[in-house]
Amino acid sequence: MMLNFKEALISQDFSIRAAMRAIDKVSLRTVFILNESDQLVGSVSDGDIRRGLLQDLNMEDPVSYVMNKGFISLNEFSTKSERTKVLKDNDLQCLPIISADHRIYDIVTLKSLAEYERRENIVFIMAGGLGTRLRPLTDNCPKPMLSVGSKPMLEHLVDRLSKQGFYKFYFSTHYLPDEIKSHFSDGLDWGVEIKYVHEDVPLGTGGALSLLPHNLPNLPMLVLNGDVLTDLDFTVMLDFHSSKGLDATMCVREVEHQISYGVVESIDNKVVGMREKPTFVHDINAGIYILNQDIVKSLSAPTRIDMPTHLQNCIGVGKKVGSMKHSGYWLDIGRISDFHKAQTDIENIFS
Repeated sequence: MMLNFKEALISQDFSIRAAMRAIDKVSLRTVFILNESDQLVGSVSDGDIRRGLLQDLNMEDPVSYVMNKGFISLNEFSTKSERTKVLKDNDLQCLPIISADHRIYDIVTLKSLAEYERRENIVFIMAGGLGTRLRPLTDNCPKPMLSVGSKPMLEHLVDRLSKQGFYKFYFSTHYLPDEIKSHFSDGLDWGVEIKYVHEDVPLGTGGALSLLPHNLPNLPMLVLNGDVLTDLDFTVMLDFHSSKGLDATMCVREVEHQISYGVVESIDNKVVGMREKPTFVHDINAGIYILNQDIVKSLSAPTRIDMPTHLQNCIGVGKKVGSMKHSGYWLDIGRISDFHKAQTDIENIFS
């Protein structure tokens, strides 16, 4: 996130002179114009102002006379790679990231996208699954340790997260825990810190949270399944969670499902509509979450519970649970076919 990006925001009521002064104060050489509802309506560079003055405008005219209404932007769910591509392809110095209501969420540059700040947030990876659908591959190997390309899928996650500034990890283990511990040890070979909690009996995708110590930093925690491959920028999800003031955030994926038959809609045996092979769109759980510490600590004793049930319970007591859609690469390696697909995809995902 660019520091002090709000300095680059001005009102559409500003004069051209005032806009020029604002441009001089920011390193971007561009300012962004907001309407009375704080929605982004245009951008102005010193080049825009020069062109306006050449058309006989004067310095006291409204900045709206020279602003560029055809500015390029991306939404807050865009990935780092998408943002980088747009900046490079369009030779932009900066790129506004906007929310659904057209307010500026961030302003990014190629430099800011190339840098990750160190994150103190805990990453909790659930790595205790039996992987029964992947047998015989998992007869003697825990599912997260199955190799995708040249290394285990769990190592792909650790590599990606560490590059994004995360360094404090907890792994939950159950099935063949020594295979995981002997490979990762304390995490120093990856420049991170790894600690372990062990499920004596399977506690579900949420229950292992109850095994965590209660003196963790009071910061949102990133929780994810250890069998997921994704190009998600986890820092974008964390910033989204914090900016929305949520208690928990679930990463979701959009999937389409087409019915192979014509669908008939009837009321009291009377046909009121027909659709031929309709397609339905749904959001599915991607197995990646951001949880505030009160959500984590609400599971105070070892309890078998899945994460969707836990979050549904949280909604029931008034907690704010949101969703962030990820449109990039994501694969839950739950079946043999998924494992084979991952082998062909891996060079494009983490290259």
